[in-house]
Amino acid sequence: MFRHNKVFNICIIIGLAVAIFVAAGRMNVERDNKTIDMVVDYSEIESLASQSHKEVSFWLNTFKSMGINKAGLSEESLDSLINEGKPVKAELMRDVVKDMDWRQNIPENIQEAVNNDPVFDDDNILISTNSAELYDFIRMGFESRYDESKFIAAEKSGSYFLYLDSGPKDTLYAPKIKYEDSSQKGFIEIREPIYSKIMYLSLGFDEEKVKEIREAGMSVIPRTVGYDGWNDEKFEKATLDGYEKLNNFPEYLIFAGSEIIGQDAGSKLLKEYIDDHNIKIAMIETTFQRENIDQAGLSEMVRATGYNTVRAFTTWPYIQNRFQYYNYQGSEEIENTFYRAITERNIRLIYFKPFKEYKDNFIYITDVEEYKRMFESLNHRIAEHGMSLGSASVMQPYEVNLLFKIIISIGTASAGMILLSGFIQLKEKIRIFIFAFISILIIGAYFLSSTWAELLAALGASVVFACLAGLYLIKKCQTYSCEIKKDEKLSKIIPLGIKDLLIASFISLVGALFTSSVISDINFLLEMDIFRGVKAAQLLPLLIFVVLYLAYLGLESEHRFEKFNINAIKEILTANIKVWVTLVGLAVLAAGYIYIARTGHETAVEPLTIEMIFRNFLEDHLIARPRNKEFIIAFPALMLTVYTVIRRMRWLPFILGLAAVIGQTSIINTFMHLRTPLYLSFTRTAYSLLFGIVIGVLYVIVFEVIIKIFIRIRGEQRNA
Repeated sequence: MFRHNKVFNICIIIGLAVAIFVAAGRMNVERDNKTIDMVVDYSEIESLASQSHKEVSFWLNTFKSMGINKAGLSEESLDSLINEGKPVKAELMRDVVKDMDWRQNIPENIQEAVNNDPVFDDDNILISTNSAELYDFIRMGFESRYDESKFIAAEKSGSYFLYLDSGPKDTLYAPKIKYEDSSQKGFIEIREPIYSKIMYLSLGFDEEKVKEIREAGMSVIPRTVGYDGWNDEKFEKATLDGYEKLNNFPEYLIFAGSEIIGQDAGSKLLKEYIDDHNIKIAMIETTFQRENIDQAGLSEMVRATGYNTVRAFTTWPYIQNRFQYYNYQGSEEIENTFYRAITERNIRLIYFKPFKEYKDNFIYITDVEEYKRMFESLNHRIAEHGMSLGSASVMQPYEVNLLFKIIISIGTASAGMILLSGFIQLKEKIRIFIFAFISILIIGAYFLSSTWAELLAALGASVVFACLAGLYLIKKCQTYSCEIKKDEKLSKIIPLGIKDLLIASFISLVGALFTSSVISDINFLLEMDIFRGVKAAQLLPLLIFVVLYLAYLGLESEHRFEKFNINAIKEILTANIKVWVTLVGLAVLAAGYIYIARTGHETAVEPLTIEMIFRNFLEDHLIARPRNKEFIIAFPALMLTVYTVIRRMRWLPFILGLAAVIGQTSIINTFMHLRTPLYLSFTRTAYSLLFGIVIGVLYVIVFEVIIKIFIRIRGEQRNA
C-alpha cells in the first residue's frame, strides 16, 4: 500500500516528526499543570449545617481540616434574602394590582410613577419591608450599583418600598399549564409569570457570613451575578469596591449569571483589577462535561488577560446525588467524578458542594467520616499522577507555529493521496500535480482563515488515517486469502493477527498525532474552542471501509480483486438479499447508531450500570482506563478478521472488519479529546492494545474450538 509512494511517504514522515515535536511541547506545558484547588459553597454549607444540627462554623472548620481553604460566597440578592426568611417581600406588579386596595398601601411617589407610565408594565417589581436595617442594605445595594432611573425608593407609615423597572425579558415563567373543562377537554394553555431575574441581582455581601468564613481560616471567593441591562460601569465599580473590602484579593473570580462583571460597559475596570492583582478567571465546565458555560465576555476577558485562567468543575445536583451509586457503599462515584474531571479534563478548580442522598434533592449526607474518606482517597489517587492540592495551576498559553500546522496538513494531504490510490490508479505525474495543487490550497487556506484550515486539517487527518488503517487490513486480507492455506495452523494465524493489529493501530496513532497536534493551541486545551467533527470522523471511515471492502473482497470467498472493482459493488447492490442477511444488516445499523450516539455526553444513550462498574474497576487499578470497545470488541475483532479470512468464511470478515475499523477510529478519537493530557491518551491506548491482544488470542482460540465442534457434529449428522 505504501510502496511506490516515495514522495508521499517522505511528506508523511516529515509531518510526523513535526507532530511529535508539537506534542512534546504540549506535554511540557501539561507537565507543569499539576496543582488542584477546591472551593466549598457557603450556601450549601448553611443547608448542610441546618440538617446536621451543627453550626456553619463547624462544617467550615471540618472542610478546612480536609484541605479546603476557600469558600465561595454569593452576594446577597432579593431572592436569597427572602429564602433566608428575612422580613422582605417582592412581587411582580401584575400580582400587586390584584389587591383592590394596593394604591392605598404604597407611597405617593410610587403611585405617581405607576400613573405616569404611558403603558403600565406589570413586569415591574415592588419590594417592601418593615426593617429599616434591611431596607438600608437593599437601597444602598441598588443606589451604589444600578441606574437610578430604574428604581424608586420610598417610605410610608414605617414600611419601606422600592419600585423596580423590569421588562418582559427579565420575567421568569412557570411551565405550561393546561386548563380543561368538565369533560376533560383541553380549553387553554397558559404560562404563569411568577418571578424575575431581577430578584437575583447582586446587592453586596453579608458581613456576618464574611466574618464566619475568615474565622474558619478560609478566604472568600466572591460570586457576583451579572445580567444584561443591569451590568454597566457603575455596577462594575461598586462590585470591585466591595471586593476590596474583603481585605484580601480573591485568588479566583467565578462569575455567576449570564455575563461577566461590567460587560455592558466593556469590563475595562475588571480587566485592570484582574491584571493588577494577578487574579485567575474560572471557566465552569458545562453539565454535560464538554466546553465551558457560555457567559458573555468571558472568553474575551480570558484572552485579554493572557489566559490567566483555570477550568472549574462545579458539583452539579445530579453529581451530589451520586451517593451509594453504582452499588457503592458511599460517595465513591462522586469521588470518581472529581477524579476524572481532574485527570482527564484539565479541571484545576473543584467547586465543592456536600453530598446528598441518592434520588433525593433535599437530604444531605451529614457523616463527617464519609467526607474525610472521600478527600483522603481522592488525594491519594491524584498523587499517582503527580498532582496535589494547592493553589490551582494555570496552563501556559501554548500555541502551535503556523508553519508547523501547514507541514502537518500537507502530511495529511500526502496520506490522502495514498488513500486515493486505493480507489483509482493514476499516473505518477498526475498524482504529484494533484498533490501540489492541494498543498497550495492548504497554504492559502491558512492565510485566509487559519481557524477553519486547522479544523479541516484535523478532520482530514482523523478520517484519512483511519481509512488507511482499514485499507491496510483489506490489503492484508486479500493477500492471506490468496497465499495462505485454509487449514493453516493457529500458531501461524495468531501472530499475523497481532502484527496486523499493531501496524493498523500505528497508522491510526500517526493520524491521532496529526489530528491532535494541528489543533493543540491553548483555546482547544481549555475547551474555549472544540473540534466538532468527532462523529463525522467516526462515521466516514466506516462508510469508506464498506466501499473498499466490497470492491476488493466482495462477500464471497472466491471474489478477490487486485484493484478497486466498482462492478463488485454493483453486483452486491443488485443481488437478492435473504431475510437473515437483512436482519443482520439491521442489527449492524442499530449497533452503529448506539456507537455514534454514545459518543460524548449529550445523548440519552448511556452506558449500562454493569459497564460503569467495570470501568470504575479499571480506573481504580490502572493509571488510565482503556476503552472497553477497543480491547473487548474492536481490537480482538481485527484479529478475528484475519482468522476468518484465512478460514475462507463468508460475511464474518466483513462484519468483523467493521468492528475493527471502529477500534481504529477510537484510537484517533482518544487523542481528539484535547482537554485530556497526552500522556494519559498514550497510556490508555497502550493498555487497550495490550489487553486487546490477550483477549483477541482467546477469542481466536475459542472461535477455532467452536468451529471444530460444529464441523464434527455436522459430520456425524451426515454419517448418520
